[in-house]
Amino acid sequence: MPDYGDVKMKKRGQLSVGFAVAFAAMTGEGFAQSTPLLQSTDRATGAVVKVYRTVTGPRLDVVSPSVSLTKYMGQGGVIVTTLGDGKESLRIEISEARMVVSGTRGTATAAAGDQAAAVRARDLVARSPLTKRAAALIGKMGFGDTSPVQPLLLTTRAFLLAASKDGSGMTDLKNWMKNSRTRVQVVTASLPMAAQKSSSQCWKEYGDEILAAYDDFVVCFNNIKWYDPFFPVQRCEVVYEARILAAFAGWMNCLGVLEPIGN
Repeated sequence: MPDYGDVKMKKRGQLSVGFAVAFAAMTGEGFAQSTPLLQSTDRATGAVVKVYRTVTGPRLDVVSPSVSLTKYMGQGGVIVTTLGDGKESLRIEISEARMVVSGTRGTATAAAGDQAAAVRARDLVARSPLTKRAAALIGKMGFGDTSPVQPLLLTTRAFLLAASKDGSGMTDLKNWMKNSRTRVQVVTASLPMAAQKSSSQCWKEYGDEILAAYDDFVVCFNNIKWYDPFFPVQRCEVVYEARILAAFAGWMNCLGVLEPIGN
C-alpha cells in the first residue's frame, strides 16, 4: 500500500492522516466499490474516522464504543446518515423529494411539504438515543478548526440536534464558518506525485466552496425556522450537504488521492 505521508493540520488535537490507496472488498449496500482514503484516530475521544471513495462520492465513517456514524451521498443525490451501536439503529435518507427515517423504533416517510409526516420523521430522530450520543461524540472530538472533516462533522451534528429543536449545533456550525473567514490557513503536507496543486491551494479552494455553500444555505433558510430542516418545500439542507460532500471530494482530488473509479 503506497504511503503518501501525513497531512498535518494546526490547532487543538492536531489531525494527522495517512492516505492509502488500495481497493477494499467491502460488503453492504452501496459499499461494493469502496476505496479507503483517510483514517485518523481522534485523540480527545478515541473515535476512529475513516473516509472512503465510493461510486457516488466520499463516505465518512466515525466509529466509537458508544455509537458509529456513516454519512454519504447515495444514488440519485440522496444524503444518507446512519447511526448504530450494535443494538439500536437509525437511518436518515433525505432528498429533494422526500425524507425517510427508519430504525429500531419505527419508520416514517415524508414527502416534501407533508408536515404531518415530517413531524413523525423528526420525532423518530429526536427520540433515538443514538442521536444524542452521536451529537455528544462529535461535540467532544478534537480535530480542530482546520481539519477538512470538521465541517462535515459539524453539519451532521447540527441537523441531528435540530430534530430536537436544539440550536446549539447550528450555532457551532455558524461560528466555525465565521472563524474560517478570518483565520490564516496554513497546511503543510508531503504530497503524492498525483497532486495537482499545493496543499495550501487545495485547502483554500475547499474552504471557499464550503463557505459559499453555507452562505447559500443561510439565504435558502431565510424566513424559515432554523430548527426545522424537515419542513421546507425547498430542501435547503440537501443542496448544502451535497455541495460540501462534493467540495470534500474536490479537496481529495486536488491532492491527487481521489481519482475517478473506472467503469
